[in-house]
Amino acid sequence: NLKPLNKYGLSKHNFDVWCLSQENSPSSWYGLKFFNVYGKNENNKGAMASVVHWGTRFIKENGYINLFKSNDPKIKNGRQKRDFIFCNDIASVVNFLKEKKVESGIYNIGSGNGRTFNALANSIFNSLDISPDIRYVDMPDKLIGKYQNFTEANTDKIIKSGFKGFTSLEEGVKKCVENFLIEEK
Repeated sequence: NLKPLNKYGLSKHNFDVWCLSQENSPSSWYGLKFFNVYGKNENNKGAMASVVHWGTRFIKENGYINLFKSNDPKIKNGRQKRDFIFCNDIASVVNFLKEKKVESGIYNIGSGNGRTFNALANSIFNSLDISPDIRYVDMPDKLIGKYQNFTEANTDKIIKSGFKGFTSLEEGVKKCVENFLIEEK
């Protein structure tokens, strides 16, 4: 029943459906659906780099951050939510699956807690010890009708398998900013 909004989402969905339909499969296999990953080494991602990555640089250079205005009258500017997941948590989940050999299948890998873009921006400002200055800009035409105002991973399956310990947004952003981004040029 899923209706992906772009070709990447459609290709990922089609591959997941194909995996689930296979009669012969390895003794253990995992399909991982990553939500909004942020962390180290995002320089190669260009425009697809996380808000933490480009936002930290933008704030350091300009003292403020631009976020998209809401395109939904029921959602205030900056209150759009995403499930942001720290890259270290991704590595922890992969190691957990490798070591524990839990039930094969497709797993959502996110924090399980959708957070607002305002909260994300405030976390960056706090990590930089700068007073928040959030400005809202119009959404580009190419994103209208494709922009997701809410994502949140259902993490019940990975939690029930025994994985514990997702990093809070505030802690992950702080680690990312202080350890990876504050010194990057």
